[in-house]
Amino acid sequence: MIMFNKPCVIGEEYQAVQEAIQSGSMSGNGPFSKKSERMAGEASGNTACLADSLLYCCIRNGCYFNQCRPW
Repeated sequence: MIMFNKPCVIGEEYQAVQEAIQSGSMSGNGPFSKKSERMAGEASGNTACLADSLLYCCIRNGCYFNQCRPW
C-alpha cells in the first residue's frame, strides 16, 4: 500500500532538506531535480528522464503505462 499522507524517512531526508534551504533552491529544475533525473535515467537505462514534481502524477502515469490501478 502507498501511504500518501505519511512521509517515508529512511536516513538522509533531513540533510537534504537542510541543503535545499541553505542553497535557496526549493523549486523544480534545481539540483535535486537534476540529480533524480540522472539517477532515474541510469537506473532505467535511458539517456534522458524528466522528473515530475507531483508525486500523484508520477504514480498515476506509472500505473497508466503499466496498465494497473493505484488503489
